[in-house]
Amino acid sequence: MVAQAQTELAGGVPFVSDDDLRVALSDAGVPSSTADAIEETNADSRIEGLRAATAALALLALLALPFTRGIPTVQPGAQPQAGAAPA
Repeated sequence: MVAQAQTELAGGVPFVSDDDLRVALSDAGVPSSTADAIEETNADSRIEGLRAATAALALLALLALPFTRGIPTVQPGAQPQAGAAPA
């Protein structure tokens, strides 16, 4: 069985590798100069997408940070150590 050339990410967005894109453009008869521009745009777009996803994740982590104050410091059912400050 031949491995699929296209993989879908969790959100259903198709991901095409550089090699698969190059083959598809060649099979479609796209001129070399145009194919090079498409490949460069594809690579740049992937980097921008990764940056946007990283920025969104960082923002989400910063927004969640204040809620970590409610995390217990002592495991439920455990006896606090003598001399330890109450949580």
